[in-house]
Amino acid sequence: MGDPQDVKIVGFSKASHKAVYSFRTNGFISQMMSAPSTDDLFSPTDDEPTMDRDKPISHLLFRDAEDDKVPSNPRVRHAYGFNIPGIDGIALVRLYQSLQQHGIHPMLLDYWRTSASMQKNIQQTISVDVKLLLLLHYLDAHMKGTGSAFLSLAEN
Repeated sequence: MGDPQDVKIVGFSKASHKAVYSFRTNGFISQMMSAPSTDDLFSPTDDEPTMDRDKPISHLLFRDAEDDKVPSNPRVRHAYGFNIPGIDGIALVRLYQSLQQHGIHPMLLDYWRTSASMQKNIQQTISVDVKLLLLLHYLDAHMKGTGSAFLSLAEN
C-alpha cells in the first residue's frame, strides 16, 4: 500500500540546521528537508480513482467528512484508520468533522499524522470517545514504528 520504509535522518543542513530525511516508498528513495507528509508516505495506488491521485490525502479526507460519508479512497482509508477491523467508520468521520468545525486545517492534521501526535493534539482540541482514542494511539504508534522513525533518531 505504499507504507514508508527506512525513514531516517541522514544529516543536517549547514545553513538552517534542519534535518534532512531519507525514506523509501514503493522502491523509490527520496530525500527532503522537512518531515515527510502523508502524501510522501502513502503513495497512490492503482485502486485509487485517477482524479484523486494528485490531491492531498488530508483534503480528500475532509472532503468526504464534509459530505458525511466514510472515505472509499484506499490511501485515505489506510492513512487515517478507516481500514482497521472493527472501527466504526461513521464515528471516525464525525471525529474528523469535529476537527474541521474547530478550524483544524487539513495540512495541520497531515502534520499531526506524520509526526505521530494525532492522539495528543486531537485530544487537546476536542472530546474523543475512548475507542477512537485507542485508534489514534494505534495510528501514532504505527507511524512511530514506520514513517516516523526519525522521531526516535532525532532524540538521540
